Amino acid sequence: MDVALHAVGQAMSWAVGAATVWALLFWLAKSNAGMWSQVAARYSGVSREARVGRKVPETIVIAERGPADRTWVARLRYRQYATTILSVHDDGIALTQIPPFGAFCRPLFLPFVEMELAPTDWMLWREPMAIRMHELPTTDIILGRDTIRWIRSQTDVFPFGLD
Repeated sequence: MDVALHAVGQAMSWAVGAATVWALLFWLAKSNAGMWSQVAARYSGVSREARVGRKVPETIVIAERGPADRTWVARLRYRQYATTILSVHDDGIALTQIPPFGAFCRPLFLPFVEMELAPTDWMLWREPMAIRMHELPTTDIILGRDTIRWIRSQTDVFPFGLD
């Protein structure tokens, strides 16, 4: 009887521990996808055009535009996505996350015709650029200098080319 109760107690402890770990992982994945989901609300999808180039993995940042509150810097909303697959197509840029890091992150497609490039500042990155989409007036998709150069080597469509 003692052994049976001990086994039941261990099984219950294991079940509670496993449920806690899975709940924590679910919460982390869901909260990490927050800024990505904000962009996906307007720009989820895939291109129907041919893929010109693909870069894996790439780090992008999705951030709200505007100054940070100097008294409480944490109010600036942003997320860094270090496991992004960046694909250049004839009509735009596709962004997806490497599984399993992309849980809750639908594929994004950013059409060139709705895109602007603007210089920005981000942490200690050298010469980052912000992709600004017409349908997302308060959000920047920030890419590093080397990534912008790589995109320009794949396409000459505006805003990456001289058009």
